[in-house]
Amino acid sequence: MWHNPKLAQKRILLAEHRNLTFLVATIESFAAGFAFLYMIKATDTYSAYLPSLLFAGILVSILVFLPFLYLVPLTIYIVARIKRLGITIRGFLSAFIYSIHPLVFTSLVLMPVQVAIFGQYFFSNNPSPKVINPVPFYGLIFLNIIVILECLFFLWKLISLIKSKPMPSFILVMGLIIGAAFASGSMGKYILLK
Repeated sequence: MWHNPKLAQKRILLAEHRNLTFLVATIESFAAGFAFLYMIKATDTYSAYLPSLLFAGILVSILVFLPFLYLVPLTIYIVARIKRLGITIRGFLSAFIYSIHPLVFTSLVLMPVQVAIFGQYFFSNNPSPKVINPVPFYGLIFLNIIVILECLFFLWKLISLIKSKPMPSFILVMGLIIGAAFASGSMGKYILLK
C-alpha cells in the first residue's frame, strides 16, 4: 500500500475476498480506545490502577470504537452517495479500514511501549508522563502524530480515488469522524462510569 496507495486501495475496493478486515479494524479500535483513556486522563478521573485501565481500554475499544470504525464509513457511503460510482458498501468499508492501517502500528508497538515505560501514569496528569520521562514521552507523541498524518494521507488518497473533487469530501469525512469521535467518547465515559 505504501509505494502505490491508489492502486492498493483500488484493489481493495474491487476485491471479492477481504478476510482480514475485521481483525485489522479490531486492532485499530484498540489504538482509539487507549488514546481515549489517555485524553480523558482516566487514572485521575476514575482513580483506576493499571489492570483495571487495561480492561477498561479493551472494553471501550470493542464496545464503542469498533462499531465506530464501521459506522463512520457507512455514513460516508450513504451521505456521499458512493453507491452511484459502482462501489459496494463492503468494498468501501474495507478500503476505509485499510486506509487507517497505520493505527495497527500504534496498537501493537507504540501503545505497549508507552504503557511499559509509564505504567498507569501514562493515563494521568499527577504526575504527568512528560515530567516522569520527557524524552521518550515526546518521542512517542511524535511517532503518534506521524501515524495520524499517515492515516490522513491514505484517507485523502481514498477520497481522491472515488471522487473527482477530494477537498469537499475530505472535509465531510473529517467532520463525520470528529463528530462520531465525540459521540463515541461520550459513550466511552458512560461505560467507564458504570
